[in-house]
Amino acid sequence: MDYLYLLFLLTFVLTLVVQVKVSTTFNKFAHYRAGKGKTGYEVARRILDAHGLFNVRIERVHGHLTDHYDPRSHVLRLPTACMTAHLRRLSALPPTRRATRCSTLWDM
Repeated sequence: MDYLYLLFLLTFVLTLVVQVKVSTTFNKFAHYRAGKGKTGYEVARRILDAHGLFNVRIERVHGHLTDHYDPRSHVLRLPTACMTAHLRRLSALPPTRRATRCSTLWDM
């Protein structure tokens, strides 16, 4: 039983460390402006269209790091800050990853 508590504690600490790392990285790059002056919405729409995903809608959602794709309704939901912010380039990720995370939707 003691091992279970230890496992739970380690999992909890690891989860906190990962959450802090994600938030820190997002906040670090959130202050950069795009070289081409495109918003997160424009970049997401361009990526989706380039891969023939014209039926996927992009909607605004409130919150911080709340962006997600809903496969049942074919909707990509981006936070307000991501939809209107001018984002920076990050082309190292494959297109499927670029279209799913606001923090990686830099202009192309």
